[in-house]
Amino acid sequence: MDYEKLKKIVKVCHFVGAGFLLFVGIAEFVRMDTFSGDFFLNVYFILFGGLIILTELGFSFVFDYFYFMKFLFGKCFFAGFIAILSYGSTYWPRLLTAIFFTVAFAGFLILGIVYWKKEKDEAEGSDGSQGTQATPPTSKPEEASKPVDPQLPAPQV
Repeated sequence: MDYEKLKKIVKVCHFVGAGFLLFVGIAEFVRMDTFSGDFFLNVYFILFGGLIILTELGFSFVFDYFYFMKFLFGKCFFAGFIAILSYGSTYWPRLLTAIFFTVAFAGFLILGIVYWKKEKDEAEGSDGSQGTQATPPTSKPEEASKPVDPQLPAPQV
């Protein structure tokens, strides 16, 4: 499967999951008759649904704090976390959300393993260099602090 096509499928799955979270969070607020611990869980469902939507739409300020959401393994373990939060209720939308995110966890895990190298290369850049230049090791501490000019010949050892 083409990697770009896979990324679009993962994006759609994440949007569906965000929709589940928002629906469950809002629906449980509507049906809640007394204050309970589920109140805070519903708030988190709404926040996590919004987080998923913002990351999939590519808002860069979100990635400053949730950088792990750029990668399949990050999405995988986030889906697992949401699945764990969702279990423990007999309310059918929350159980459906738990099942969806459990399947998403397994799918993202498998895809993360299969496409790990390609995702790593994409994160590092096209040539895999990350734009850094290695400095040669020195035995003198004062030489270690000097910048290395790429035009100079390599030191003789």
